[in-house]
Amino acid sequence: MRIDPLQITDAEEILGLEHPVYVQIRKAKHFAGKYIGLQDHPHSGCAPFPGGKDHHVILINPRGPDASNTLWHELTHALQCERDFDSDFLALAKKHTADSKAVGAGGGVKSADAIKRYRKTPLEKEAIENAEKMHAKYPFDIK
Repeated sequence: MRIDPLQITDAEEILGLEHPVYVQIRKAKHFAGKYIGLQDHPHSGCAPFPGGKDHHVILINPRGPDASNTLWHELTHALQCERDFDSDFLALAKKHTADSKAVGAGGGVKSADAIKRYRKTPLEKEAIENAEKMHAKYPFDIK
């Protein structure tokens, strides 16, 4: 599986991200994607750039349009990190955790009702809505 690096560069520009994005593809069962924050070059061979960090996104078993939508969703979390939390991933994570706990959707396995409530939290709601819009306009070609 791979994603055209030029599409990632285009997405960075479209979203106005200050830091570049690194997408890692893995095999697992538990989730479709995850934004794990700004990190010092998690991959080898990365060219130096201002700030020395990049957004790290993990895609799990990406296939079809769902993979593109998932990637836009996780990129929206990168945007939220920069825009709302001054690129402080820990602040974003604390807000995300607090919002999840506030609606009874924090931790472990979640019921369908808890997932529905979780999707209405501010960070998730924006990520879901933006992903749908961006995927429709700029779908990623994930092969």
